Amino acid sequence: QCGPHSSGRSPVKAAAEAVEEWNALLVVQRVLGPLDTASWGRKEPWNDNFFREISDRREKYLELARIFQLAAAMLWSTEAAHGSSKECVDDVSSLAGVQQACADEVTLFLAVQHLVPAEWRRRAIAS
Repeated sequence: QCGPHSSGRSPVKAAAEAVEEWNALLVVQRVLGPLDTASWGRKEPWNDNFFREISDRREKYLELARIFQLAAAMLWSTEAAHGSSKECVDDVSSLAGVQQACADEVTLFLAVQHLVPAEWRRRAIAS
């Protein structure tokens, strides 16, 4: 996809597109934070490492986005499964219902926690 000789594009056009993609990745980095695995060496648009770095970072940020989408879907599906607040109150009106509801929530949060990459968990602890 990305590189000076990709899909018959001229090197100048490929470099311009790579710089645009690099700038977009910098915006994502600014919002989400830097990747622990990203290199910080000097990147020149005509260098093959530059194109490889763009591809690697794009894939890593997309992987994180998929993880967060899955975590959000898990959290939303649990909320949707509880239905209305009256049903939820009816379900937890007994001690056993409260215990089960708590156990379900803890299990869900543990599952979501395991989805989040270790580098992001470390950031949360350091903050």
